[in-house]
Amino acid sequence: MGASEFQCTSFAKDAATAFNQAVADAQHRYGHEGYTGSIAEKSSYVVFDLPRGVSVVKALGWAGLMARGAMDREEATGTWLKDDQKVALMRSARRTEGKVPPKHRDLARALARVSDDKWGPALCLEVKGVALERWRAKSGMKGKRGRLFVFTGMASE
Repeated sequence: MGASEFQCTSFAKDAATAFNQAVADAQHRYGHEGYTGSIAEKSSYVVFDLPRGVSVVKALGWAGLMARGAMDREEATGTWLKDDQKVALMRSARRTEGKVPPKHRDLARALARVSDDKWGPALCLEVKGVALERWRAKSGMKGKRGRLFVFTGMASE
């Protein structure tokens, strides 16, 4: 059994309602039998509050960089590798992780840990500010009350 990355959005009054709507929608689209590779496989979520000025897109990009760095570090522990290969992988990990601003690295690592766990909860981030207003205008929701949540993670398939 493998895993697929999923990402979906849901507009609702709060994260719990948004999560339940996203799961119900995925079950309708992909079925109720399990192993859909979608949010339908998740039974819970973890909300992260992003610091001011950090967008959802930027935070998810940083999480991806930290996940790649962690994979390089893990691979560098392989006994089948020569020493120069291990050094190259560790340099690659430092270079990749170095693209994340130092003050946001702990957040990016935490986001990566949650989003890369296919058996754990879904990662939930709220879209705010200008990005939310653009989404509302684009989707015909201008003037409507509610909040926009992005759910992402890995799910079994």
